[in-house]
Amino acid sequence: MNSRSTFSYLGAFLLALATAIAAQTPSEAAREYTTAHRAELVQRFSELLSIPNVAADPANLKRNADLLVAKLRERGVDSRLLSLPGAPSFVFGQIDVPGAKHTIVFYAHYDGQPVTPSEWDGGSPFTPVVREVNREQRIYARSAGDDKAAIFAQLVALDALKAAGIPLRANLRFVWEGEEEAGSPHLEQILNANRDLVHGDVWLVCDGPVDQSGQQTVVFGARGDVHLEITVYGPHRGLHSGHYGNWAPNPAMMLAQLLAGMKDEDGHVLVPHFYDGIEPLSSTEKEALARAPVNDRMLMNAFWLGRAEGGGTHLLELINQPC
Repeated sequence: MNSRSTFSYLGAFLLALATAIAAQTPSEAAREYTTAHRAELVQRFSELLSIPNVAADPANLKRNADLLVAKLRERGVDSRLLSLPGAPSFVFGQIDVPGAKHTIVFYAHYDGQPVTPSEWDGGSPFTPVVREVNREQRIYARSAGDDKAAIFAQLVALDALKAAGIPLRANLRFVWEGEEEAGSPHLEQILNANRDLVHGDVWLVCDGPVDQSGQQTVVFGARGDVHLEITVYGPHRGLHSGHYGNWAPNPAMMLAQLLAGMKDEDGHVLVPHFYDGIEPLSSTEKEALARAPVNDRMLMNAFWLGRAEGGGTHLLELINQPC
């Protein structure tokens, strides 16, 4: 994973959502702060990235959580760990602003994908290095993008606000998870057990890449997913196709046929009633999509795609549909 070392892209986004306009705008404050403290920020971010954060290493997951609680407390944020037996702790922080009418919850996760060190290009996945890509300085390390960048940007946003003397006007909550890459098996339990702490008017899920255009984006809504298990039956042992082919059902072929029959060549789901209850995009949503960057051709070239599904419909519109 990699992260653009210019942290202002997310810092400015967070500041703009959570603060009042002053003589200096939040985005200006973010740019000024990150420019003035660039070397220090790279060093501090590298220190966070150097702590391993995979599920198979619970001791280091706890080191991550403890460090993040400490970082919040350094900034005057009331913070603690929310825990359940057998699960990595959630980092929770809160800032209450006198007279505030709204509460914004920032979600992110500090755990990362499993990694095989021998397959990591250029050394250890937990030894951050700075490289130039397309004339841009980027930090390479496990979770440098997904998702420690979002956490670090939130911390830096608080620093930039304080340095610029820009007051908050909304209550803030921080919920940073430690097992998102494992499917968040305890997220629902943690949230239900701490409803009074984690509730807010809006949740901002700060997870995912920068838009391919490099522009700041806010995406409304998030896709969910549904898991199911399918069992197919065949002979109780392997059978030679020379003797039993075209007669004995082949479970592997049955699964392939099942999957192939779920979508047409344009990606439209063929499962009966799959799209029942799906509301069409509103005029406001369509207007927002029309104003968003279109990166389809660039992505097709980058991914070496000869064609795209959807019959010519743009990516941004298609990802608003279930798949």
